[in-house]
Amino acid sequence: AVVSTQSTGGLVERMNDEWTVIVKDLFKKETDIDLFTHLNVSLSTGERGRIDGSFGNSGKCKVYVEDGLSEDALTLLDKKKRKEGGGGKVVVKLVFKRFMFDKKKQMLQ
Repeated sequence: AVVSTQSTGGLVERMNDEWTVIVKDLFKKETDIDLFTHLNVSLSTGERGRIDGSFGNSGKCKVYVEDGLSEDALTLLDKKKRKEGGGGKVVVKLVFKRFMFDKKKQMLQ
């Protein structure tokens, strides 16, 4: 079987609570995010999470952070600090494998 490793990245747009973040630019608008639901992602602040489903219809998705966001991530994503210029960007990375000749086009990790 021929396997290709693929990866994609996006940015945390905002945090819903300390367990859930909204991610943009991880998928295109046309992408069926249901195919990627429950795949694991990693955040640039060190946390691991999983895709929980789509958010809106512009390619955004919800990511559930298993152990909750760290203090560093909470500081970077704090709305008040962002307005003062102290906030930063948190990058989300998704890595998966796909079998080249699979008719179902399943993603594996």
